Amino acid sequence: MEFRGGPTGFWEIFRGSKTNGIILQKLNDLIDAGVIIHRRTYQTVFHSYKEHLQKLLMQSTDMPLQVCRQIIQNDLSNFKKDHSSSKAPMNRIPKNGKMIQFLFKVFINRLRFHYNRLFKQEHWDIGISNNLKNKIPNTSDFTNTKWLKLRKGAKYAADSFCFESNNTQFVIFEDYDYKHKRGSISLAKLQENLEPINIKTALEKPYHLAYPYIFQHHKEIFLIPETAENGSIELYKWREETEEFIFEQELLNVAGVDSSLVYYKEKWWLFCGLKDDLPNEKLHIYYADQLLGPYQAHSLNPVKVDPNGSRPAGQFIIENNVLYRPAQKSVKWYGESINWFEVEELNENAFCEKKIAEIAPHKKWTHKDGVHTFAKTSQIMVIDAKRRKSGWHAMWSALGL
Repeated sequence: MEFRGGPTGFWEIFRGSKTNGIILQKLNDLIDAGVIIHRRTYQTVFHSYKEHLQKLLMQSTDMPLQVCRQIIQNDLSNFKKDHSSSKAPMNRIPKNGKMIQFLFKVFINRLRFHYNRLFKQEHWDIGISNNLKNKIPNTSDFTNTKWLKLRKGAKYAADSFCFESNNTQFVIFEDYDYKHKRGSISLAKLQENLEPINIKTALEKPYHLAYPYIFQHHKEIFLIPETAENGSIELYKWREETEEFIFEQELLNVAGVDSSLVYYKEKWWLFCGLKDDLPNEKLHIYYADQLLGPYQAHSLNPVKVDPNGSRPAGQFIIENNVLYRPAQKSVKWYGESINWFEVEELNENAFCEKKIAEIAPHKKWTHKDGVHTFAKTSQIMVIDAKRRKSGWHAMWSALGL
């Protein structure tokens, strides 16, 4: 434990900790040396202590319920762990001098927060690499990335995926328009030199679309775009003859964010965030025996609460019957980098994974402020990366002017 004592969430803001941990302990006679039976990590809200405290308190209320679910399933592994220990100093109620410093820090943080909202704009571009030597790609595999730069001005291209159809490589991506505050799904063919041609709209709705997750099943290509604004998770099928996606059915009536589906150990597993439940920090899982469902919620949802790697970040990789999952790291800000996790346990009543690699912005890139989606075919890998523009032009563009 890095912080001990109180007030809750105060010293994390004061000392600039990017995250704030919450633990549930089985107590003993020693101070802060109980057995940790449940743990969560949240992104620190630096610009408002009230908002940060409310987040910590409200989002931790179901932790005892999670532990009870594990007990019902006869999972007592957390109760058998060693007692926790920490050399961190015990924090106390701050005195007047510290309170003045704290208020000044929060004031500066609030100014910075509103400045970033008004005068900084995210611009994403899509990069392609044909360096497929590593089983699990990392930053070095994208040293010589080719940037497509499909959009400019008040638009950007992000959430890139790729697939192969009729001996042609395709890139599919979120096509976001700041003016209309809405995204659609666009599609581009790649020539042999990886230059995009025939860029067209693949899917457009009266609500926001993003994250066009692509997967194959029985030699057919399927698409799950993010349709959280419509309160649903929808499935589409690729029609090769006309090069278009046709609606198949609604998989779930939930506002899933960045929904990612994989067939593993004779079940379909759908990983996602939920639109109104901290999607950058919480991971939910649903499962089914058949692709078209019905899907059931995992008994431990949310199965993970941690901005270091909850929100899905692209295509799964299965090697030697081991499942590897890319997830967004959003500790400093949204879409900071991609962490790779090896899934150690996955069934209807359990989920456990460990971090094994990371794709972070490369020092050679012009887009050094984040990367948050990965996908590949047998010939190429695609990622997206962002840079944050500053100045009045960013504000006008963000306002659609």
